[in-house]
Amino acid sequence: MAGARFADVPAGPPDPMFILKQASDSDQSPDKIDVGIGVYRGDAPGYYEFEVIKKAKRILEERNLGHEVSQLSWGKGRVTVNNVQYLPTTGLQSFIEGATRLLFGEDSALIQQKQIASVQTVGGTGAVRLGAAFLNRNIPTHSPSPRLPNTTKVYLGVPAWPNYIPLFKHAGFEVETFEHLTGRPGSANVEAALSSVSQAPAGSIFILQVCCHNPTGQDYSRAQWEQLAEAIQAKGHFVFFDIAYQGFAAGMEEDAWPVRYFASKGIDLLACQSFSKHMGLYSERVGVLHVVCKSDKIAANVKDQLRSLIRWEVSSSPSFGSRLAEIIMSDAALSKAWKLEAQAACDRMIGVRKAVHRTLTTELNTPGSWDHILQERGLFSYMSLSKEQIAQLRKEHIYLAESGRVNVAGLNEKNYQRFAKAINAVSGKPSPVKKFYACVQRQESADRLKRTFPGDVHKILPHVAQALARKLVISMLAGVTTVTISTILGVTAGGIIRVIPSIGAQINQSCSLISETQLKDSDMALVRWLFSQVGTTTVVPEYLLNTAVAVSATSHALTTTVVDAITEGSVSRGVPRALALKLAAECLRSASSLLLEKMTLEELKDSMSVPRGITTEAWIQLDAGNIRSATSQTVRHAVDYAETMSKK
Repeated sequence: MAGARFADVPAGPPDPMFILKQASDSDQSPDKIDVGIGVYRGDAPGYYEFEVIKKAKRILEERNLGHEVSQLSWGKGRVTVNNVQYLPTTGLQSFIEGATRLLFGEDSALIQQKQIASVQTVGGTGAVRLGAAFLNRNIPTHSPSPRLPNTTKVYLGVPAWPNYIPLFKHAGFEVETFEHLTGRPGSANVEAALSSVSQAPAGSIFILQVCCHNPTGQDYSRAQWEQLAEAIQAKGHFVFFDIAYQGFAAGMEEDAWPVRYFASKGIDLLACQSFSKHMGLYSERVGVLHVVCKSDKIAANVKDQLRSLIRWEVSSSPSFGSRLAEIIMSDAALSKAWKLEAQAACDRMIGVRKAVHRTLTTELNTPGSWDHILQERGLFSYMSLSKEQIAQLRKEHIYLAESGRVNVAGLNEKNYQRFAKAINAVSGKPSPVKKFYACVQRQESADRLKRTFPGDVHKILPHVAQALARKLVISMLAGVTTVTISTILGVTAGGIIRVIPSIGAQINQSCSLISETQLKDSDMALVRWLFSQVGTTTVVPEYLLNTAVAVSATSHALTTTVVDAITEGSVSRGVPRALALKLAAECLRSASSLLLEKMTLEELKDSMSVPRGITTEAWIQLDAGNIRSATSQTVRHAVDYAETMSKK
């Protein structure tokens, strides 16, 4: 229609999770496995309702509150108000008080001193939106006009919950990102976070998920949280905590520890709290926003500002879900039952992780690294699956997010094996060669290669095999045997050798591991000479190569952890971090050199020890902490995993 109002308005961006849910809901196959949407499910299919919620519903029905509130907490006293048909703008006060105690602790000094401004929100998303809007209006900005976008930087580790960036942009912020993972699969990348904290302008905002990271399941350790707290406080940054899964990682108290620790350090922060997951109150939209302040007066003013924003945006929050949560948290027996039920849910998800990991590794020998499944916490596992693999899984009636995020709560005793077998099926064969990459120095060379070679690599592979037939092929692919390489390229295995350098190659101190194969003496001599330029070389039988690589990689992990622990212990006793790190690293280097060049392990220990000396006392303390046993077990676990790789 000509001149129709809004005719030029385009459709909004698609919501991948909504599309995924539609596809899953419309699939009536009895084999369907839905591990897409982030909701907790029990062993039985369908929605899981906590037993304690059922009890709270019955209690609420008996109270017959209808749609009115008869008592309100306001000011210093409690007044009775009849025929009020909405919750107060800031929410149901008794619920808010319970939520605050749940997050900050029953004995929190901040609560006692009224230094926390807390308001009810429309779910966790509403808390994030309200928190962002509040910060945009009240955090210092370098904009010349309050009408311009806030120039305070917001930093977010990615991948992350996809709603953070649009929510903060909608509030007027620009968002910078850093890598949350060390790799894929990988662990929480605290070094990347610390680097961003260090480089960010003072007073920046850092969004941090407290536990059960969405979508990776990889959380920071306590030691890493302490590092972040120290660095953030030194730069005067503001922390924007989001805790949507309290109780699903290690328990209600343990999961809240990062928030309580940062607050105890006096770090400026707010926290967005959701009751969707751990109470199953998804549609009821139950959330709370907490802003920690320096005094009760500041907290009162902040709460009044939040009241204004709520009034302008949603007027008030829904009451049904918050009433249920309040009933549970205000009753000691119900609260205990709820925490036990949440812990049982947490334990069930851990059991599912173990079952899937065991099936993929021990039973199926699925190619790839799957240990991250055991390291992750909460609902999600972040699997290294391509879009093609995910599309193939969907053909098998298995629905997961395009990112590779899997909701492990959607798995149970009846379907986890089929899920693991489907993963194995899409992972079980070497990926076909699809592209070749050539590094050249001139654009003319690149253009010539593009003209010379066809787009279909399958037309090239026979010629590649022919070209390599009389050549020595050196592979540095971890976990890929010479037989696999020979199968893909069509090259005789006798002309292939595997070499795995270590990280020390960066400073010419690599311990390169070379597979023992049937090469000509001159070829083996050439390989050893090449890699001797970056360190030492050691030849091992191919069937032991993955195992030796595991020992090498684990040694790096363990020594790095030891240096990190020494540094942290030193800093806690007043030693500057740079000095502590230098001392630990230098001692490690000198001990290693002595072991390699001069002494046996026992001789080195004897040379360090004197009766009642510091070193002897340190060894006694290490033995008391079972450090040797834990280290040995770590190495055995890594080797066991490497042995499964060598059988593939």
